Amino acid sequence: MFLGMAVTGVCLVALTFALPSVRIHYHKARLVAAKKWHARLLQEGLSTWEEFWGAIRGRPYSSDEAWLKWERHEDALVALGFLIRREYVVTNDYQPSRHDPAFNSALMEMETNCPWWSCSITASRNKLIAVARVEGMERWEKLAPRFGMVAVPAGGPVH
Repeated sequence: MFLGMAVTGVCLVALTFALPSVRIHYHKARLVAAKKWHARLLQEGLSTWEEFWGAIRGRPYSSDEAWLKWERHEDALVALGFLIRREYVVTNDYQPSRHDPAFNSALMEMETNCPWWSCSITASRNKLIAVARVEGMERWEKLAPRFGMVAVPAGGPVH
């Protein structure tokens, strides 16, 4: 009797999680949590609890680990069609940086209006990878030209 109920329960959970809407909800929540965890680790460092569990598991928690979780959930939301990932190239000599008040202000506007927004600037500082919902990406499309950035066409590089 118990075994049958357990198998039924596991099957129901598996079927429920197979629904795209459930998977999207799960990854949205985990993405926001990973972003908050990453920010907290960078700003405040490990909590006592994280230090304790890091010692128990044999390796400390790090912002790199939080970033990997962030990426995993972001990638899942892109694959599910909830988020869009787009590459932008800098067409002038501008070097995107949070140290530039205008660029930082644009990023803060994006983060305020789209909790799933993120961007990464390549090491060479001539490309930016943006991830957002459709309406967030439309907002970024209006902001990007201020910094000499244009979207790379889906088929290839910008000439």
